Amino acid sequence: MPVVSRLMSVTEIEFLRMLPKAIEPLSFSMKENTVIVPIATGSVSIFFHIVSQRALGSLVLPMMQVDIRFDNLDEMNASRFLDRFDRAFHRGGG
Repeated sequence: MPVVSRLMSVTEIEFLRMLPKAIEPLSFSMKENTVIVPIATGSVSIFFHIVSQRALGSLVLPMMQVDIRFDNLDEMNASRFLDRFDRAFHRGGG
């Protein structure tokens, strides 16, 4: 599976606060702006950085680029990880 990219409206602090729920029951280690999640026979590397802000009227939202790379994972494990990650960070509206 190639690198999967997301443009997320979240601060770095919010991202790191929500990350454990997004990957549970897995654990992670971190070095600078990279999160490593060991899973099955491989790992998931999550690279993140703030890229800009988006203004909606007087509301200004941070925009973070998140790139997720799957190393030595089969399609099923990668898909499961990505589904859980996306659900955990999904913020609903009507």
